Amino acid sequence: MITIISDNFVLEEKRELFLSLAKEIAKESRKEPGCIGYTLQQDIQDPLHFCLIEQWKKEEDIVKHNQTPHFQEIVPKMKACRAKQIPAYRFCKID
Repeated sequence: MITIISDNFVLEEKRELFLSLAKEIAKESRKEPGCIGYTLQQDIQDPLHFCLIEQWKKEEDIVKHNQTPHFQEIVPKMKACRAKQIPAYRFCKID
């Protein structure tokens, strides 16, 4: 299993747009083969800090996910809402 954690610090004026985009990509991604989980979290202390946590069965599922129309359309719009760019973190499960 691979977990991707994406920290997102958004511009105040883009907060509602970011939320709607993040909810949409999570909803669509959950329908994909290989998606174990896709959740949106908000920082309790910072209302402009969001975290997307994705879990995928294998790398091939992530490659396919990154090629989907919803990913290609939504991710650039989400990036435009960010106050700063932070690379996503990737983890693999250790048994």
